[in-house]
Amino acid sequence: MTLRGEEIGYLWAPATEESGGSAHYERRLGAAGDSFDAAVIWATRMGEESKAGRSPMEALHRWVGTPEDPLAGGIAEDAADRFATSYEALTEMANPGLADPREIMEWPASPPMDAPSRDSASLEYPFTTEEAVCYLPVVREASGDIVIGYLWAAVSDDAAGYYSTSEAGEAGPAAYLMWKSRLRQARCDGYSPMCALRYWIGMPEDPAAGKIPADAVERRASGLAELERLAGMR
Repeated sequence: MTLRGEEIGYLWAPATEESGGSAHYERRLGAAGDSFDAAVIWATRMGEESKAGRSPMEALHRWVGTPEDPLAGGIAEDAADRFATSYEALTEMANPGLADPREIMEWPASPPMDAPSRDSASLEYPFTTEEAVCYLPVVREASGDIVIGYLWAAVSDDAAGYYSTSEAGEAGPAAYLMWKSRLRQARCDGYSPMCALRYWIGMPEDPAAGKIPADAVERRASGLAELERLAGMR
């Protein structure tokens, strides 16, 4: 994905149709043109492609050569498919050394009762929603225990995600990647968004991801716009 001649991210899809799910967008956090807006635009587009019944690879290829969006960029007409051996390899290519997805903590042996079937779980939770969301603060001791982000989950649909705050500073990109990896693991393991949100309360602090304090209070926002304002993104 390029914007004004710079690679800002990668649109990717499982290499085999049997993997299911939908196509996704991986940000290059160090790129000058990177933005959360681009990630939202591509998530929305790929969600629409999935609803239209297109496979992840069909969805990916449909956008090759389309006009460049001023925020989301575009895929050049002469762009060739690239292949990564795993999702971890892709994240390392996009953001070398920022976070190691293998640092994800182990999950309980059995998913909680409100978790959906593992067979129905796609690769990632959608990270856009029009519904109300519940959220928890993420803090980091090395950053003076300030709130560096918010982990959130939709109240009535299948979306979940992580927002860095404007105060996160240099800790923001690594924390974002770590929480994204954790949420992806939770999705693959069959956890509902709300269950994934609450699992991390009181867990030991991770050097990159920070922690959700044991006494953290779960709060509700009317929508993502309200949470974005709280995080200083608007």
